Amino acid sequence: MQNNNTIKLLKLQGKRIKIDKEFIDVKNNTAFFYISKKIIATPCPCCGTLTKRIHDHRLQRIKHSPINGFNTFLILKKTRLLCTHCNKKFYMNYSDIVNPRFRSSNVLFNKIIDDLKLSCSFKDVAIMNHVSIGVVIRYLFFFSYLMQWQNISSLPKHIGIDEFKGNCNSSKYLFHIYDLDTKETIKVLKSRDFSTIVNFFNNITNRNNVELVTMDLYSPFKNAVQAKLKKPLLSLIDFTILVLSLKLWILLDFKYGEAIKGMKKSI
Repeated sequence: MQNNNTIKLLKLQGKRIKIDKEFIDVKNNTAFFYISKKIIATPCPCCGTLTKRIHDHRLQRIKHSPINGFNTFLILKKTRLLCTHCNKKFYMNYSDIVNPRFRSSNVLFNKIIDDLKLSCSFKDVAIMNHVSIGVVIRYLFFFSYLMQWQNISSLPKHIGIDEFKGNCNSSKYLFHIYDLDTKETIKVLKSRDFSTIVNFFNNITNRNNVELVTMDLYSPFKNAVQAKLKKPLLSLIDFTILVLSLKLWILLDFKYGEAIKGMKKSI
């Protein structure tokens, strides 16, 4: 049970992971989790023969998402198999834990991308996730590449539109469109200008089926949606007014808290 709880804490459930050992270095504020994956019959990349024969192992240190302020690392025991037919040596698939070209886990990669969606600066995201600013920028470029690689031809009925800071193709802000129901990213564009957004909507085959769009009052967003979508219900949010109203309410509540409570009771 304790092993299962640790796997949930690391957000690695459903990946056939086993925790072999844990080491917490309180002095250096660091946690290490030694993990291994259940060995299953895997097809050889050369001849396709299924094999479970083990050739050797190696340990890979992987940067993971911080837990309770601790720098967290996964020590992954990677298994290399031997094909019994052609003697090819190859590693099992670990891409659900870490990208083959990365030294950070997929959990950390997704956490950084989610933090960037909050319009945080690169520096703030780097501090929150205990990584360098360069790592945050490289992950953003890689995520943008993945979004460009995916050919998006349809949209859900309810979408949200916003932007976040970036430095892609000399554009200060990147365009972000997401599913309002699942909160999942649909596409990230390298610019938020009108022509880029219109070109994106031109490739959408079901754009007339979009029923709800939420966005701020930035004019290229509004103009592109009205030009290409078939009159969806627009939920326009002026974030400047929203922030100022919130600050005003906090100030009033701080200075006249008791009076406001009395007004609420009388109402």
